Amino acid sequence: MPMDRPRDPDLAARLFGGRPEHTLALLRAVWPGTVGEELSRRTELVALDRGVLRVRVSDLRWQRQLQRMRGPILGRLRRAAGRVAPSQLGFVTGEIKAPAAPAPAPPPRPVREAPPI
Repeated sequence: MPMDRPRDPDLAARLFGGRPEHTLALLRAVWPGTVGEELSRRTELVALDRGVLRVRVSDLRWQRQLQRMRGPILGRLRRAAGRVAPSQLGFVTGEIKAPAAPAPAPPPRPVREAPPI
């Protein structure tokens, strides 16, 4: 059964738009879904400054590829982030930091035997 309440396109702005570092965190979270896993692994969002999202790419080949995709990427970011989405993309080349590996799971807790009845 569909929900009757209207979708709020600016919910992201209310939740993440108060401070630039919060907006950048939102954009980092939606980036893989915006550009796909392959491009996401080959890029790094480094800053958001006056509406320009700075994206680090590993080399000029990837920079050119993303420049050609600029319009669709910005459109997807607008759909995901509403009015806090960047108005432009800027690219810099450099080494891409590997994402942090997830922390290892804690060891299982030992099971205590129940006392005899």
